[in-house]
Amino acid sequence: MILIFNATSVTGIKYLDSITIPMKEYSILIIFNLIGLLFLPLTNDLISLFVIVELQSYSFYLITAFNNESYYSSRAGLTYFLIGGLASIIILFGCASLYSATGLTSFDGLFSLLYHDNFSPNLNVGFSSMILGLIIKIGTAPMHN
Repeated sequence: MILIFNATSVTGIKYLDSITIPMKEYSILIIFNLIGLLFLPLTNDLISLFVIVELQSYSFYLITAFNNESYYSSRAGLTYFLIGGLASIIILFGCASLYSATGLTSFDGLFSLLYHDNFSPNLNVGFSSMILGLIIKIGTAPMHN
């Protein structure tokens, strides 16, 4: 992840030199993004997963709309924000369904229920909604057109 961060920073610096955008704000947004990416593997429950994914996503929204002089940058940032909000709602619905079905938020408890084949409709809807929301959030499902 540190290598990805360095590659992004070097590419971003070359881009920022070609246009007039303050470097301090860009660096802070990249650092928030890195913090979100570094803490993502450390999550152990649904609440911390949602908070960390949102921390990482907000920095992406702002970086996308960072160039104030470009119409396309502002449009892309707004579209990305709206689709990310929809994905966040779907993820929260999945978390609520999982919590209502099991009463647990920890991954250990949820995976032990899956291991013992205790399936309920809320459990299936919860996992499906969380996976769908994360797929939309990371951009695997192309909804930006």
